[in-house]
Amino acid sequence: KVKARCKAYREANRETHLAWLKTWRQNNKEARTALEVKRNASKKQAILPSSDLKLIKKLYEQRAEMSKKHGEEYHVDHIIPLSIGGAHHQDNMRVITAKENLEKRDKYIPELGGVWADNDLARETKKKLGIK
Repeated sequence: KVKARCKAYREANRETHLAWLKTWRQNNKEARTALEVKRNASKKQAILPSSDLKLIKKLYEQRAEMSKKHGEEYHVDHIIPLSIGGAHHQDNMRVITAKENLEKRDKYIPELGGVWADNDLARETKKKLGIK
């Protein structure tokens, strides 16, 4: 019932809702980015039961603060990239400079540690790399 009421309101007040949404997006860039990454991780089945989404959101807020403070762009990096089977988990994420993150790309660096997801992609990658 609540969903139906909300949908009806949005349809009846389309312009007002779109204006509010635009303002929210501009004022909540970190939250938006965190939601987009969470959605992507969810599609890849990379979110673990022990993932603390509040801590992950704080990493994105920390990234924004560091970018403002240092005048340099920072990214939240998945130590083991989602694209090769890494988990969307606070212990698999860190804040690094954009330059470092773009140089790293989707490489797996065992010395950094990280957390693997419990999905087929992670199992395939670990098998290729000879990791148990």
